[in-house]
Amino acid sequence: MKQLWALANAEGSTVAVIPTLPTNVAGEREQQRLALTAKVREYVKQQRAAGNKGLFLIDVESTFAYLSLSPERRAQLFDDGVHLTVYGYELLGDLVAQGLSKAMDL
Repeated sequence: MKQLWALANAEGSTVAVIPTLPTNVAGEREQQRLALTAKVREYVKQQRAAGNKGLFLIDVESTFAYLSLSPERRAQLFDDGVHLTVYGYELLGDLVAQGLSKAMDL
């Protein structure tokens, strides 16, 4: 991923990073997802601190933290514990649009 981001940056592109969404999977797989998400967050943070404004994070973790959501909220956002409902995708789209607007100073 770092190489792809560096290539995009060298070409003057802006890259929005959205870590993998949480799901109903717990245990070791969820720990792996969390570890990868933490690495992605840290890399983006380091790049931004170094002046790379062409790489930014759209963090939707708290909104879609499946294992922390109430059963009612899970049913609103997730169709089967992995895939989002229509409402979930609409909410994700809104969060991405907000993140892009903020990152692009629109």
